[in-house]
Amino acid sequence: DEDFDDDDFGSKSRSSFDKSVPLINALGQRFPFRKVAALDIGRETYLILNPQFRIPGFDADDALVYQVALSDDDEHLDLILDDDIASEVFDEYNRMLDSNIGGHYDDDDDLF
Repeated sequence: DEDFDDDDFGSKSRSSFDKSVPLINALGQRFPFRKVAALDIGRETYLILNPQFRIPGFDADDALVYQVALSDDDEHLDLILDDDIASEVFDEYNRMLDSNIGGHYDDDDDLF
């Protein structure tokens, strides 16, 4: 799990996620990621995130998929390690881009 502060997360609504999502690693280092997309698939919400700045081990076009996990007292993102789920999220994102549903991918990476 990659947790971040409640102040950084904001509302539980997927449309209110900031463009920048700070992720904190196990060493407490903060890394800002860009929100490329927020997608509802079935009953789950996923975020596709891309590093805002150069991070060792990441290429400029690398992206990570996180599932939004919400409960009454906790809000966090769970990194998707299952290749099948990650592929399903990227496939849905590509279908959305191809059909231009819900917006378009612009220079600001803001689909909502």
